[in-house]
Amino acid sequence: MAKRLALRRADVCAVCAIPLGVGTVAWWDAGQRLVWCEACVATPPRVIDLRLAAEAPVDHVESAAPTVPVAPEPIDAGRAGGSARRQYERRSARERQQREQAIADDAARRNRRRSEHPVAGRLVNALTPKPQFGAESEATRAWRTGAAGEEEVALALDLCADVIPLHDRRIPGTRANIDHLAVTASGVWVIDAKWYAGKVERRDVGGFLRTDERLYVGGRDRTGLVAAVVKQCDVVRTALHRIAAQQDVGLGVEVRGVLCFVGADWPGWRLKPPRIGGVVCVWPEALASLFRGAANPSAVIDQRAVAAALAAAFPPA
Repeated sequence: MAKRLALRRADVCAVCAIPLGVGTVAWWDAGQRLVWCEACVATPPRVIDLRLAAEAPVDHVESAAPTVPVAPEPIDAGRAGGSARRQYERRSARERQQREQAIADDAARRNRRRSEHPVAGRLVNALTPKPQFGAESEATRAWRTGAAGEEEVALALDLCADVIPLHDRRIPGTRANIDHLAVTASGVWVIDAKWYAGKVERRDVGGFLRTDERLYVGGRDRTGLVAAVVKQCDVVRTALHRIAAQQDVGLGVEVRGVLCFVGADWPGWRLKPPRIGGVVCVWPEALASLFRGAANPSAVIDQRAVAAALAAAFPPA
């Protein structure tokens, strides 16, 4: 039987998936190990006096039992940075294997020289340097850094109220993936996480009579990142149109793009994040205020239905 209590640990409502923080009053069912917010409990449980219950008819006692909503199918939120982390581990293991093989081959050659030419072989071995290996290659480290950036953004999304996040989603038919999808009451946000060092700037390089706004990070032109997010937004819009035609879910849902930079410098942009090509550039801590600022009470959507449909359309990578 469910009990009304103050939560001792953070949890998520089994019906509406709204986060419930520590101390929130909610309904807890120890048998099913599920929690429901008060708004989702159809008929709140009532405390029955045992003496009166014993005297009451059986059907009266049964009617007094609490009615608890049936928990819907859980949504697979995915693992932030999962595919990037796996790619890093594969590359790292391959490089480590190559280093170990090179060391073993060098030792075999030295042993062969000594056995074939006891005197000259020792001399050649002494004059031949052993293979030297540095740290992992830059390309391999980039995958580890990318995974860490996605994990950092996922932590920021977990702190956002009334948001259902989906992490590391695969685009069917391609090798590409979407780092994060944030389903809010006012729409869907396509978030691309990047761990870049340096100052984030919006520069107009178009000249006197022409506007050509570009994104620079650490002094390098990164405008291509904007085009990639715009393309991902188009893919999500197309999927929502298809879903709306089949399930009547997702019709009219607004899709917005975000570039979330981890580890970058933001001089001058703390009050208003830059927007380039329709894509907003922010830092992880600014996501919550970004979602609140875009809230539109007249365009509230069924978050859980949209999130479930998107989770099926874009499975975890």
